[in-house]
Formats: sequence, structure tokens, C-alpha cells
Amino acid sequence: MNHARSPLRLRVYIGAVVAGGIATFVVAWHASAGQALLGRVPAAVCVFVALLIVAEFNPLVLHGANEMAFTASLLFSFALLLVAPPVTCIGASIICSMGVEFAKRRPPVRVVFNSASLSIALGVAALLFRAVHDPTYLLAHPASAVWLTACVLVALVALVLNLLLTGGAMALSRGRQFRLVLRDMVDLSTAMEGLLLMMAPVFALVAVHGLAMVPMLALGAWAIYRSARVALSHRHDATHDPLTGLANRRMFAEDATQQVRDAERAERPLALLHLDLDNFKEINDQFGHAVGDLVLVEVADRLRANRLSEDLVARLGGDEFVVLIHGAEADGRRAAQNALTTLNAPFDVEGVPISIQGSFGVALFPDHGSTVPELLHSSDVAMYRAKTSHAGVHLYDEGVDRFGPTKLGLLGELTRAMNEEELFLLYQTQVDLKTGLITGAEALVRWEHPLRGLLQPTTFIPAAEQTDLVHSLTAYVLRIAAEQGAAWVAAGHPIQVAVNVSARNLHDLAFPDKVATILAECGLDPRLLEIEITENAVLTDPARTAVVLERLRSLGVGISIDDFGTGYSSLATLRSLPIDRLKIDRSFVSDMMTSPEDATIVRSIIELAQNLGIGTVAEGVENRAIATALQRLSCDTAQGYLVSHPSRAEDITPILDRPVRALVETTLAAAV
Repeated sequence: MNHARSPLRLRVYIGAVVAGGIATFVVAWHASAGQALLGRVPAAVCVFVALLIVAEFNPLVLHGANEMAFTASLLFSFALLLVAPPVTCIGASIICSMGVEFAKRRPPVRVVFNSASLSIALGVAALLFRAVHDPTYLLAHPASAVWLTACVLVALVALVLNLLLTGGAMALSRGRQFRLVLRDMVDLSTAMEGLLLMMAPVFALVAVHGLAMVPMLALGAWAIYRSARVALSHRHDATHDPLTGLANRRMFAEDATQQVRDAERAERPLALLHLDLDNFKEINDQFGHAVGDLVLVEVADRLRANRLSEDLVARLGGDEFVVLIHGAEADGRRAAQNALTTLNAPFDVEGVPISIQGSFGVALFPDHGSTVPELLHSSDVAMYRAKTSHAGVHLYDEGVDRFGPTKLGLLGELTRAMNEEELFLLYQTQVDLKTGLITGAEALVRWEHPLRGLLQPTTFIPAAEQTDLVHSLTAYVLRIAAEQGAAWVAAGHPIQVAVNVSARNLHDLAFPDKVATILAECGLDPRLLEIEITENAVLTDPARTAVVLERLRSLGVGISIDDFGTGYSSLATLRSLPIDRLKIDRSFVSDMMTSPEDATIVRSIIELAQNLGIGTVAEGVENRAIATALQRLSCDTAQGYLVSHPSRAEDITPILDRPVRALVETTLAAAV
């Protein structure tokens, strides 16, 4: 649907409904000619009008991207239809509805449209009822099966007409497909309005033959209404984000899946925009979570206001949002850039101007994925590239995604592999260069795939790091390593176990709590766990990383920077982080005996660490000459093939108390 044409279509639609409402009222007026306005049971009409007013002032309002309001008023309108002339039923219902709408200062167009649609629904139902059954039948006869059947059929007509007319206006005004709006309305209205509407014949019967019992019956209807209100609110909350009112992950998956199917049949493109706020943590830290919530609500409002026709906007969680639009690459880029411009405009919170900054990743259907999970993966990768490159908007490029949509099957298998314990850990020991004693071991994950054999971490970890699956993988590895560390302590070998974590873990403010839970459940002293991070992981979001690392340090967990020297971290960055050790990258260590440049780099890193008061670990120590040179430079720890190859825990346990002979001999030779 074209966005520019949508307001025109809406105006035409409203005009047609208003004209139909007026025509229906005129027909009903003529059909009621010669009849008393209050019918033959004036007291019953007055009671129903009173109940109608009460119901109109007590609607069930479900806030969100598609706000809807339902009342029990249709029950009493239809009861009026069964005991009074059509013009009385329509007139009373319209007057009550308009009175409430104006009292709540609704837009005049909305008031007129709602009145017109109500006129059509009730007018058609009244005329249909008069056509199939004598309207005065109930005054002289008890209810019959034929009368009840006619009532039910006419009630359904009124319900469906009201649903279709309202749904059409909502679809045009809110830019959603009619079937999606209708689906939501049917889910929400059928349980309440349908059930209550079936009580209208009972109300009419009681009002005609025992008016004093109507209040008792009204209490029962009110109880049903209140119960339905709670149940429907819970159902609504299950598919909508409670803070912003946007669709949540569940509803997005359902709606997006249907839109992808429609786009595939129509051979038209879609673009998925994935937004992550860049400075949300700083806003939370500076102004508090209450202001942070206001920011998220403002972002949701701006995305809603900025969206195109038929767009689907959702909040996935935290400060992540997605928008699915109909369009190709140019449309996706333009929509993302426009949304980013809108987001960047500051807004006031309690007199303080706040600027929102974000990064958009754009993925296209079918180029970058043929299913919703594939599109989410691709847009997430593109968003991460936009964030790290500070580009604002980035289009997915499979060339930089080592595990694009065609390889997502491996990620699905990885989840199964963790459940079936196909992943296992090897450990490469770390040795004190002064004593030759083993003081630690780095945990290295491997995958024993049932069909592809042994898979190295480079085969699956990069793919996991581009999705939220890395959180589950890290927790899996941490738990196994912590259990093994606790087992070594129980056997009398209290060595430190090191585990690598990704940048995504460092951006997760809940990560320290997850680590604390695993350590407590495994019974491992936090001081015997070391978290290894990379320089680039620190540079992606230094502020958030610093918070996570400080919380890990407060637990007692050790922190080391892995592959140091290959990134671009500055001295200022190092000084601001709670680092215990630097791990010198193997590319410098293995060639330090033949490359003066590498030797200089190794020496400089060791001196830097000493000046900062932190330890050093040299990776890639493969011969005695390198070990001797490192000892002379006062490097603390060695890791490499000279010390040990990566091995299973049961192969390492017997040698934990023995000094590494090669290093002991090197130490003695260096001393001489």
C-alpha cells in the first residue's frame, strides 16, 4: 500500500461509512413510522438506555500499537433493538456513544465515524430482524426456538458488521494490513462481545416479563465482562511490549512470517530494519532507569510516527527494535536514515534535553534471507557493523558475514549439540616461568559433530558471536570449565581456569550475575576463574564494557586481555579497565627470536604491563630459546606447545603437581 495515498483512502472510506450510516438511519426512521419511540415497554427501554450509558463509560481499552476499546454497550443496544422501534435503538446508541466520545475529547472525525458504523450495524440488524420475525412476538408469547435463532443470527450480523467497519478504518489509519487488524480484533472481541451479545435475548425476555429481575441479570453480565476484561488484557500483554505498546518478539515473529509468505507469493521485496541504541546505557546511568524507560517509549513513538504504510514495528527487548517495511534496498536505506534523523532530534525530560543515538542494520528479502530468523540474523549482523563502524546505517553484506543465511543450519545444530553434550573442552596449561609449576589452564571448546567429525571453534564460534546464541554458548563453556576447576580443587590442584568471552557478553549488563550464579552452583572460588577478552571487544563499547568488567572484578574474577598487540587499544583505555594480565599474541612470541621488530614488541608489552602493575602471559611458546628470552624479560607465564598441547582434563590432572621439565631446565640455564 502506498503511504501517500493512505490518507486519501481513509477519507474516502470514512465518507462512505458516514453516508451509509445516514442512509441507514433514514431507512430505520421510515420503518419506525407510526410507532411509539419508547415502544410498548417504556420502562424496559429506559432501563436499557441507562445500562447503555454505564457500559459506554466503562470500556476495555487495550493500549499498544493498535489500541482498541471494547464495551458491553452492544449488548444493551441489541436488547433495545428487540423491545423498541429501530430508530429508538439506533438513536439511543448513537447519542450515548457520541456523548462519551465528546466527553473524552475524541476527534470529531472519530466520533462521526463511530456513530455511522454503529448506525449501519444496528440498522441492518434491526431491519433484518423485522424481515425474518414479528418484532412484537415477545410481548404476547414466551420465547421460542425460532425467535431465539433469529436473535442469534441477527446479533452475529451486527457484530460482524461493526467489526468489519471498524477494522477497515483501523487498517487504513494505522498502516496495517486489514487481515492482521481483523485478526487482532477477532481475538479480542469474540470472547467478550460475542458472549455478551448472546445475553441480549435473555435481557429482552426478562425486561418484558419481569423487569425487576433486570438488575440481577445485569450484575451477572458485569461479572462476565470483568472476567473477560482480565483475560483479554493478559492475552494482549502476551503479544505486546508492556512498556512501549509495540508488538513483542512473539507477535513480530507471527506477523512477519505471514508478511514474508505474502511477499514471496507476490514476488515483492521486504526490508527489515534492526535498531540498537548506542547511548542508552549512558542515559540510564546518568538519569536513572525511569528516564531510560521514557526514552524507550519516545523511541517507540518516533518509530511509529515515522513508519510507512503496512510497516510492522516491534521491540525485541532491551534497547533493540525492528521495523519490517515493504520495499527494496533504496527503500530500506531511506527508511532507516529517515528514522535515524527523527531519533536524533533531542527531546526534553524534566527540562533536560536528551539526544538519542542509534545504529540501523538493514537486511532485504529475499536477497539476505528467505525466512524471518534468517532476516533477523542478517539485520543483526548489519546492525553490529553499523555500530562498530559508527556508520549509523549499514546494509547487510554476506562477504563480511562468515556465517550468512546459507550457513544458519549450523547454528540450529549448535543448540542441539549443547543439549546433547556434543561440545567438550580441552585445556592448555599455563606455567609460571620462575618455578615451572602449572598455575592455570585455558579452556578451549571443541565440537564432536556426529556427521562432520571434530569441528574447531573457528567453524562455529564466529557464527554464534553474530547472534544471541553466543550467550548460551558462553554459559555452556563457563559451566563446564567451572565444574572442572572445582574438581581440580577437590583433588588438591587449585589452578586458575581461563575462559574466552565475546564482545556481546561484555555488552550484556546481566553477564556478571550469570557468572556469579554459575560459580555458586559449581562451588568454584571466583579467584580461580579468569575471563579473557580481546582488545577489539573493549573498543566496541568501552563504557558498557568497563561496567561489566568492574562488576566481574568485584566478584573476585580475574580479567585478562587476550591476543594483546593485535588491536588498537590505547594506554588510556588500559588504565581505565580492571585488567589483571596481558596475554601477548602468539604472532609476536613465536617469531621473536628471528624478528627484531617482534622482539621489540614483546619487550615493550612486558614493560608496559610491569609499569601498570599487571601480569603477562606469553602465548605461542614452542621452544626453549623463546622461554629463556621471556624469562630474561621477566615475563610471568608461558603458554604454548613447549608447555603442553590442548588436552582433555583427565590427561592434565596427573601432571598438575609436577614442574614442567623443559622450563625448569631453562630456568637453571638462564640463572647460570
